[in-house]
Amino acid sequence: MRGSRWPKGYGITVESERTSRNVAQSLLSEVKVKCDLLPFTVRLHDGASSVEAIPCASIPLDAAVLDHLTRSANRQKLTWHDGAIPADEVWIKVAGDHGGDLFKIGAQVLNKASPNSSGNTMIVCCFAAKDSRVNLVTGTAHINADIKSITERKWKSPDGRECSLRFFGASDYALLCQWFGNSGPCGTHPCLWCEVTRTSMAKPQAEREVEAPARSLQSLARDYREFIEHGRGQLSKAKNYRNVIAPAMFDIAIDQVCPPALHICLGIYQKIFKMIEADLHDLDVILASHLVKDILPDEDVDEAEVLHHHLLHGLSPYVLAVDEARQLLRDAEELWGEIDEMENELKWVILRAEGDSEDNFTQMVEAIASLQDKRKNMESKADTIIKKAKVTTTDGPLASRLEEALQKHHVRRQAYHSQSFVGNHVKIMLQKESIADLTSVASEAARDIVSKSNFPQTIITRTQAIEQRYKKLLSEFSECHKRFTHGSRMDTEQIDLLDESIRTFCASFREMFPTATFPIKMHILEQHVVPWVRRKTLPLVRCGCKYARYCSEACQEHDQERHRMECDVTNAASGLASNLKMAVAILCKMHHLPVERGQLSSIKNLMSREYLIMPMTVHTFHTTVTV
Repeated sequence: MRGSRWPKGYGITVESERTSRNVAQSLLSEVKVKCDLLPFTVRLHDGASSVEAIPCASIPLDAAVLDHLTRSANRQKLTWHDGAIPADEVWIKVAGDHGGDLFKIGAQVLNKASPNSSGNTMIVCCFAAKDSRVNLVTGTAHINADIKSITERKWKSPDGRECSLRFFGASDYALLCQWFGNSGPCGTHPCLWCEVTRTSMAKPQAEREVEAPARSLQSLARDYREFIEHGRGQLSKAKNYRNVIAPAMFDIAIDQVCPPALHICLGIYQKIFKMIEADLHDLDVILASHLVKDILPDEDVDEAEVLHHHLLHGLSPYVLAVDEARQLLRDAEELWGEIDEMENELKWVILRAEGDSEDNFTQMVEAIASLQDKRKNMESKADTIIKKAKVTTTDGPLASRLEEALQKHHVRRQAYHSQSFVGNHVKIMLQKESIADLTSVASEAARDIVSKSNFPQTIITRTQAIEQRYKKLLSEFSECHKRFTHGSRMDTEQIDLLDESIRTFCASFREMFPTATFPIKMHILEQHVVPWVRRKTLPLVRCGCKYARYCSEACQEHDQERHRMECDVTNAASGLASNLKMAVAILCKMHHLPVERGQLSSIKNLMSREYLIMPMTVHTFHTTVTV
């Protein structure tokens, strides 16, 4: 490093620039960094779009992965997680995210002790543009070519083992939809994993007329082909072709695309928070209306004293606006009297019909018309003021208290991201104490307001109903959150508890809010999270021979006849023991083994705290033992 001599005088030793370059050269010897100027679409300040040449840096995914595998194998850093990953497979996770000004795609080899650590993350593509569908195609086309190239061959480890490579996808839901050609979470068929309609997913599964078929790369390709051939590529007709409007960018099987656990939690929690805020805002509007109609008009009430209350002070702009509008209406009412008087005088002029009556008539008609215009302008201005005089969620005496509850637990919403939350904050706000604070803060404020001002007691009753309803709903969602956003393995009992928690939460949501929209992330939670986890459950039930293991009683019953003929333990019991233990298949291929879940570490905020639960392709192996 240039200028590194002076730190030595203070006892500070740093690497030289030559050493740093040598280290970088050795690490990048097998991987070439490439940077191209590509035509990306950017949004200008005036809202228009423009195409600009923007640098796109990338490295070959296949070369980077193979080099990483070889280095890790030479250092004995590869693991198959106690058989969770097949011995002849290596798993790679590909994830993407837009943060700040950059879009990044990273890759992680999952055959590592800490597969989701930042040290195991390779940035394979990066460009400074938004992650629109056009930009993704422009900047990441080479990624899919690399995936195809690397999956068509096998990696040979230093010990001679040959392994095939399997890819998994992870990202936020909007980006996943773009990767695989779905129009997005607002379409008629919004789900990436099945073809359910938005109307059907709002109903419980038992009440749906037909079960939505699962999606696959083949079904996506078919729907896109029909969209182009029959729908002529018109977005207005996308719902007729299950909302597939573009070809899949990556050849990654849909059942190997991870349901975005983090974004499911963020989306559902924000949905519930917005509903609480909306319900309390409705009460704020009622309070403001009662204040200006029934309380402040009373001559014995001191307006300044009432608005001095710390909870009602936020309504001052609304009260002032209403007062201004009322004054305009009073002035307009006075003009009515003046107009009526002039019309009576006009009648008298007509009746007298004197020599100058024609001039007087014209002047009076013009004066009356002027007063009528003035009155209409006053009434219109008053109407405009009333419409603009809104009680916002930040001014309302009840809804504004939610922010205080968040601040009590050091939680802040992101001002420039639709007031959304981050993962750590959702975890904090789903604790028992946080739920109690958030849901009770409005009830406490209502009791204070009603006790010190002449507001109806129904305000307290309604805030208490809101508190009980949302406390129950958030507590049930908290149970779901705890049971599937962790990094531990789950056995059958734990998955059953997760399934029960999700069903309870969704049933409560539908019962409490029958007219509310059922968001896509809640559908993914209800219909796809548990099946995704259940495919990989453990531990498996074992036979007495210690070789055959089954994931359920049904699986064991299915395999019982074959196993009875081959297992020495069961044969010994029937007098048919053999001197040679015959090979025993572990599982029929309809079942799956588990793998640990882990957090996808951030790549400069790339999928921070995202969980990946990967499906397991079952392999059959035989064990021969001589007695």
